[in-house]
Amino acid sequence: MNAMMLENAQMKNLVKAISSNLIRAQNEERNEKDSSLRNSFLDMAGYDSVFLAKLLLEINDSVESSRYFLSAAFSYEKSGALNQSLACFNKIKEIGEEAFITDAEEGISRINSIKKEQLDITTREGKLSALDYLIWKHYGLTTTDAKSYMEKEFGQDLTNDSIRAHAKKLEERKRVIIWGGPQGREYHIYPNIADLATRSQHYGRTSLFAGSIQDRVTKEFRIRFENLDYNKEIFILNSSIKPKMIMAVDMNAFVKNLRVFTTPNFSLKALGVLRKSRDLENNGYKPMLSDELDLVDSDTLFNGLTDETIYNRATCGGT
Repeated sequence: MNAMMLENAQMKNLVKAISSNLIRAQNEERNEKDSSLRNSFLDMAGYDSVFLAKLLLEINDSVESSRYFLSAAFSYEKSGALNQSLACFNKIKEIGEEAFITDAEEGISRINSIKKEQLDITTREGKLSALDYLIWKHYGLTTTDAKSYMEKEFGQDLTNDSIRAHAKKLEERKRVIIWGGPQGREYHIYPNIADLATRSQHYGRTSLFAGSIQDRVTKEFRIRFENLDYNKEIFILNSSIKPKMIMAVDMNAFVKNLRVFTTPNFSLKALGVLRKSRDLENNGYKPMLSDELDLVDSDTLFNGLTDETIYNRATCGGT
């Protein structure tokens, strides 16, 4: 089966999944006491809609792409995933299809007008939304920090176990990425930037990215050895992330973890600054890739399965 047929089959499966989850969410509307299941279905529909919209954009179908980004925006807005919804509305504006601009602008205005005081924190979903709000406000929020901020900003005295349970639920819904834990260790919680409709609002910020090591693409950069202290190996972080991302790894990290970087599809989490691939040119790495890709310039790497730290620039050296 060729790549085009695989892509078409993938799109059809995504359409079915989106439709199924929207129907399930609608069926859960009757449950007024607990909207958790409804919101989970809406988050899944939103996630798949974004993925499908990105696939459509890759084949230059900007109209259908905008349509699915708009569908995702509405699903996320209704589930309370406001930052994911906002990214969808912003992506529609970036694409620029006139028929969708008014809806996008109205959506952005609507979400920006929502205040944290409007959250119903007496419910489970309200507490999830409150924690989600804090995670986007304080990147790398720890369990202890989250407990403190929940009390200061929302008047909620939650236990560490409760914070961890809410964070895991947000991770299941693909809204956040966590490293740390279990066995009493602190969680460090970051927004899931990689899967947003657009990452354009987040360049220059340090965040956490999860994926698996794919192709080594250092050869796709023309290297000028002017800065001898700046040595990198560069990889596709995960071929399933749309659009693709690359990860720059310190040479120290590469040399000390050859098994990791030579194991196909090794799962890891990378903590680093989100940049564009062209930003490496300032340090002598000129990209020769066919597309400009987003880049995580990693300074700390974790085993994706165990959360064990496998490299930390601050303690191992590197630039």
